[in-house]
Amino acid sequence: MSDIDYTKYKAEDFVQDSKFYQWVVSPDDEVKAFWKEWLTQNPQKLEEVTLAKIMLTSIIESKPSYKLSEQKSKAILEKSVQAYYQTRQKDSKPEPAPKTAPIQRSLLKWVSVAAAIGLIVSIVVINKTWDLAGETYKTEFGEIRHVTLADGSEVVLNGNSQLKIPKTWDTGQARNVWLKGEAFFSVQHLASETKFVVHTADLQVEVLGTEFNVNNRRNKTKVVLSSGKIKVNLEKNKQTLEMQPGDFIEFSSQRNEINKKKVDSKKYTAWTNFELTFHSTPVEEVFETLEDVYGYSVVVENQVDFSGLSLTSKVSARDPEILLRVLENTFQMKIRRNKKQLLITK
Repeated sequence: MSDIDYTKYKAEDFVQDSKFYQWVVSPDDEVKAFWKEWLTQNPQKLEEVTLAKIMLTSIIESKPSYKLSEQKSKAILEKSVQAYYQTRQKDSKPEPAPKTAPIQRSLLKWVSVAAAIGLIVSIVVINKTWDLAGETYKTEFGEIRHVTLADGSEVVLNGNSQLKIPKTWDTGQARNVWLKGEAFFSVQHLASETKFVVHTADLQVEVLGTEFNVNNRRNKTKVVLSSGKIKVNLEKNKQTLEMQPGDFIEFSSQRNEINKKKVDSKKYTAWTNFELTFHSTPVEEVFETLEDVYGYSVVVENQVDFSGLSLTSKVSARDPEILLRVLENTFQMKIRRNKKQLLITK
């Protein structure tokens, strides 16, 4: 299909290739098959290809309210890649490549360049209609995935999460799904008034059509309602709670405790727009986010006490390194990286 020797390509070469552009933006079956076979034959280029997809997606997603034309996207892309390349050339003493997460480290320079020209680096997000024959959708640490269900409902899965769908939804019967981790649901209202039910380990969320966020981690389930009306059924104590927009419910199955309050729901769903929003958030909870969403193991050394400290900040969710830098600068803490372990001290 191609006479080009892609084995010699770097990330900045891939993003300027028309065939690569088509694969990322609007692939047909032939293009998909080509790149799948090529990557199978050249697995050593996976890192460069992944970086190139991130760079290209940053152009497309930089204006989420509308789609850039191919010509304009390429024009911005050429400037971005040129700036990225010049930054690399100017670095006279590059850091030695770490043994882990080479792509993430390479992106640090790209992040600074992208910020300078008003772009945001994004991860590749999948957004398609799936065959719901008993599907299970999973996300890796740091990944955000969009899924369109058969009924038209939209689900956004946060990192380290899992959504299970049954083989069939019988007509007139509840649309049941099972969640581990965190997801934002935009449920399609059906004329048949069929309920949509999200099951977690300790509660059920019943809706007809609405938008809400469910976080099921660390033996707790948190539900935040953005719009509409939902009913939460607590499995353990057989209690039912109704929620209005802006309501927040946290249920601990271990302590059998319920916490309900009014919140700004946007702060709890900002992650769907690749943002992490912290408002007087205890540092310990920020550490939990690093562990639950990004897969780090946080170790606080020398019995350093961060209790009583809280973070108020909004950062990009695309690269956890940005959050780590905010923590270092805000609390004068020192963070050493040892693969997926974070060693923290003062």
